Parts: sequence; C-alpha cells; structure tokens
Amino acid sequence: MRTPSWIEDYHRFVAGERVARLDGWSVMLAAGDDAGKLLNSFCTADITKLAIGASCEAMFPNAKGKVLAFGWVGRTDESTYRVVLGSERAVELVAHLDRYVIREDVTLVGGDERLALTLRSDLADDATPLPAFGESAQLLWNSTSATPIASDAVHAYRLERRVPLDGTDVDERNLPQEVDRCATAISFTKGCYLGQETVARIDAVGRVNQQLRLLRIDGEASAGDELTVDDKVVGRLTSVSWSPQYESLIGLGYVRRELAKQGDEVWIDSTRVTLI
Repeated sequence: MRTPSWIEDYHRFVAGERVARLDGWSVMLAAGDDAGKLLNSFCTADITKLAIGASCEAMFPNAKGKVLAFGWVGRTDESTYRVVLGSERAVELVAHLDRYVIREDVTLVGGDERLALTLRSDLADDATPLPAFGESAQLLWNSTSATPIASDAVHAYRLERRVPLDGTDVDERNLPQEVDRCATAISFTKGCYLGQETVARIDAVGRVNQQLRLLRIDGEASAGDELTVDDKVVGRLTSVSWSPQYESLIGLGYVRRELAKQGDEVWIDSTRVTLI
C-alpha cells in the first residue's frame, strides 16, 4: 500500500506537536442543581464520583439495555456537565433524556461545539482529560487556534487505541458489554439507572454473543464488510484505517465470542483478518 498522505500529520500529532479538530463530534450540556443526578440515572458510569475538571466514559442505554449513545461525561463545575459524543447525535440524546425531566432543576442543550484533541497535558487550562486517547490526552473546548490536521490521522490513532465512536462502532444494536469497555464505562456497584436490569443480567450470566475487537487486515476492506469463517458470517467491520503503528490495515469490528480471542482468524472473502 502507498504511504498515506497524512502520515506526517499522524506523527506530529502523536508527538504532541499538533492539535486535532474533532469534526463531526457533538456536545450535550447539562446544567442545574439536578444535572449530575439526572445523568447518573440514565448512564452506565458513576457520575457522582466525578471531580470538577474530570471526565469518564459512559453509555446511555434505553429501557431494553441497548446503547443509545456512547461518549465521555466531563464535569465543568458543581452543577454543569458536558457529554461529548463522537457523532452528531447530541441533539438526539437531549430528546431522549428530556422526556424524563419533570420537576428536576436541569437544562439540556445539544449541538456542535469547537472541539479539539491534544496529546499534551500542558496546552490549555480550559480542557478536560480524555484518557482513552492517552495519559496526557486532553479535550479542548471552544478551540479556535487548533492547527488542522488530516482527520484520517486522528482516525488511525484512535483505532490503534481501540477507542470506539458513537454511531460508528456503537449504536442501538449493541448491548453495553459487547463494546468491551466494562472497566472504563460501566459501574456495577452504582444505583439504579435506565437499562440496568439488562446490564446486571449479562454480568450475572457472564457473557454476550459478540464483542468489539481490534483486527489486523491482510488486504483491502471497508467498514460494513462481513467477517466469516467457513463461509458463515461471524461478525462485521465497523471502522477501518491504515495503521502506522501496525504497518497494515486495521479495523474495529464485532466478532462472535467464541472467535474473539487474540490470534483468532476470520475472513473477508479471501482476505485474512487476525484479532490483535
């Protein structure tokens, strides 16, 4: 494969020399004395433990336990939170939560916001840590000074970090445990929340039928391609990119649990795909 045109952007971003705009992402603002309580009642993470300036991963299930949204919740101050989605679906999340607001002191607003990502921890005061992208990674709010880099460079980096995106790798077809972010996005000890019964039942049984995995692809592939074994469909790709780290095409995809171990092989037509 020819070296991608964005490879220089990738290396400068990884070295902390570039800031990446996050186009296509969106933010839901939750403000009011009951904002934290409301969010905690509708997501898998324990929002009550968030310190001001901190963030955590979270999923927002529906009543059946399927994932309506996946992203990061950041606490701005005592009564203000931002929910960041790697999609443009923040307005949809607002509509979902707003149905449950009765007398609570909370205002929900969703829409676009100037977001950028840096792998440096010393770049700005108005920032929220985003550890999924690295120990020093920070999300910058209302960033107007970000040096644009190719979106493909950020896409490749986030796949190498195994970070799923809302609406791309996670949607209403998925159960929370299928996304394989239990350690970072799901609290099994917090109080009740919408969809908790399904999440708790899966935890008790100990398994789901498929899980999101990082895949190395020995050939060409596209998001949406079916993964097969002996001509039987066993999964699907959700994201694909050339990887400077692995020097090959990689992707995120769902694979049946019996084939979800590191080193297992599946296929896209005659192209071998290995779990890494």
